[in-house]
Amino acid sequence: MIVPCVDCGLSVKKQGPRVRCDSCQKEHIKARRKRYAVSHPENIKASRLKWVASHLVNIQAYWKSYRMALRKEVLEAYGGVCQCCGEDRDHFLCLDHINGGGCQERKKYMGSVRLFSILKRKGFPEGYQTLCHNCNLAKGFYGQCPHEQERAAQRLLVLVHEVR
Repeated sequence: MIVPCVDCGLSVKKQGPRVRCDSCQKEHIKARRKRYAVSHPENIKASRLKWVASHLVNIQAYWKSYRMALRKEVLEAYGGVCQCCGEDRDHFLCLDHINGGGCQERKKYMGSVRLFSILKRKGFPEGYQTLCHNCNLAKGFYGQCPHEQERAAQRLLVLVHEVR
């Protein structure tokens, strides 16, 4: 039986008690859910908490895999190996701010995951490099990594031998 939609007047095939077209039915359901959420906020909150509690392990696993994949993508974009010593194992690598300021930037973006997301969104801008944690800490504490000091000494020795 063909009847007019009660909201827009479009001709629709009556399906049980429903007398709305598909788009009006979707809007009707959306509005009904919104009214319920406004009038029963405690039920909505309890329902969400119950759902999260029952899916917590899956949620945590998803976000952990997301964070690890994003971290790997960012490190790969900035070289994928320590730019100082050549270390290539993911667990030992981190992102270094070439001109310093990493602590302030992590505070600004409230953590490294958000910083990684922003770097990805901006197309991996310059000013960052991949270092291993040892080289990054040495650079932060002493201003220079021991590997850099060794390379400088090697260059000096080569120059001395060339002069002789």
